[in-house]
Amino acid sequence: MDDSRRLVASLPHSVAVPFSLGCWYRVHQSDSLFYVFTLMQGGILVPCGAEIAQNGKVIEIIPLGSHARQIMGRIPQGLIQVYIRRIESAAATVFAGIARDSGDRDADASGWGER
Repeated sequence: MDDSRRLVASLPHSVAVPFSLGCWYRVHQSDSLFYVFTLMQGGILVPCGAEIAQNGKVIEIIPLGSHARQIMGRIPQGLIQVYIRRIESAAATVFAGIARDSGDRDADASGWGER
């Protein structure tokens, strides 16, 4: 598989959604985020990633590994849609946290909003 996307850094926990069972990352040279999580299908854990656009919509669900690629075809589309809705809901919170945190840093650098 030839995929040029690269993850740069995980997001700090202050930005991430509480009780998330996955990890949020920034995508190198992109405004997208990447969420690494595990689908559960018939007792089998399927590691996946989701690229999320800046508007909070899932661009693509990507199976992580050859076993996950084999299993993905057997996962009902309805179950994948449930995961997509949950990820998009969480992404709204994450993007808001990023905006809040970057605003705090800008305010601190200018002398405003000191904690």
